[in-house]
Parts: sequence; structure tokens; C-alpha cells
Amino acid sequence: MGQIPSPANPGVGAVAQLAAAVTAVETHYTGAGGAQANVGAGLVAAETAITAVNARIKTVSKAFSFTDVAALGAVASGNIDFAAALPAGAIVIGCGVDVTAVFDNVGNSASCTIAVGIKSGTGAEFMTAGAADTVCKIGTAGVLNGGLVGAVTPTILVTPTVNCNTITKGTAVAYITYVLAY
Repeated sequence: MGQIPSPANPGVGAVAQLAAAVTAVETHYTGAGGAQANVGAGLVAAETAITAVNARIKTVSKAFSFTDVAALGAVASGNIDFAAALPAGAIVIGCGVDVTAVFDNVGNSASCTIAVGIKSGTGAEFMTAGAADTVCKIGTAGVLNGGLVGAVTPTILVTPTVNCNTITKGTAVAYITYVLAY
């Protein structure tokens, strides 16, 4: 995987810059200025690199409930869009859904699967469908189906076992974590 360019030094990845700073702290205990000056400089460089990495990591979320699902109408599945597009240069590194109340109908005979993806795509580019029939966290660990995306609007794909307009309970929050590539 390539390095994320650092704003302080665009030619060097922030992770490589952090590793170099840590190496400086570990190995430069002597020399001009003495051990204290060298360790201090290494710590400042490490802190700068960590700040640069943290500034590029972002999370967006979308809370939704059974009313959003029912509003989709008498369809077998539907999309609930996030409010804003991901920025150009976003690399999706994590995604999930926190189901805080089960999605179901009055007779408890329905269930839903929930996926997260791109509005103009399949709706499952970032997270494949997971069951929302228990209070749970749906997601996958590590690198997902994501990668570098343009300015795209994320969406939640809801697929109940019955039509969307029959769902009468359920709440959740979908989230996407990404890193800005540049």
C-alpha cells in the first residue's frame, strides 16, 4: 500500500515520516547538542507526523430509523442517502452500522439486511449486507471494498424480507471512516 503524503513534506508519506521520527528518538542519544536536544527534536518530529496523519482521518455518519425505511414505500429494497458526498481523494478504511433497535414489523415476521455503498453504484461497495434483526454492530474489519473514491454520495441499502413500507420499528447509525489521500 502506498504512503499517504504528508502536508509538511508532500514527497514523504506521513507514516514514513513518523517512523523516521521514532528512529531519531531511539538512536540519537549523543551528538551535537547532547542527548536531550536530540530526543526533544525527535519527539517534536513524531508529534508533527502524528498530527498530520490524524488530520487526514475523518468519519461521517447517518442516523436512520424505521420511518426512513417505511418512507421508501412498497418496494423490496431502497436507499437512504447520507447528507453529503465524501470528498474527492477519500480512501475508505472502515465502515459499519450500529443497530440500536431491531428492524421489524408489528407481527415480528420481518427482518432487514443493511449494506453501505455509493448512491450511483450497487449500494454495497463499502460494506456488504448484514442482518439487522438483532441489536448489533454490522461491519467488516480491515480494508473494505473501498479504496480511493471520487466525490461520491454514500448510501445505506436496506432490504427487508417484506416491503419497506411494512417496517414499523428499528433504529441505527451507519458510519464511514476515511483518510484523505491528498
